[in-house]
Amino acid sequence: MSQRINPIPALATDEEERAFWKNRDSNEYLDWSKAAQTVLLNLKPSSEINSAFPYGAVISQPDLITP
Repeated sequence: MSQRINPIPALATDEEERAFWKNRDSNEYLDWSKAAQTVLLNLKPSSEINSAFPYGAVISQPDLITP
């Protein structure tokens, strides 16, 4: 069965993007069955949490945080 994927609109600012995703389910816009794991080799540890990455996700998956 094929799922209908909606196009993601062009959003001009981070604020618009946050507002857009706040009340939407990404499953309606992305085909997660085609997602691939990525390794980001040049990341440096930080004590800050990016507002685009939900705080609850960090707490529920502590193995994502490296000292």
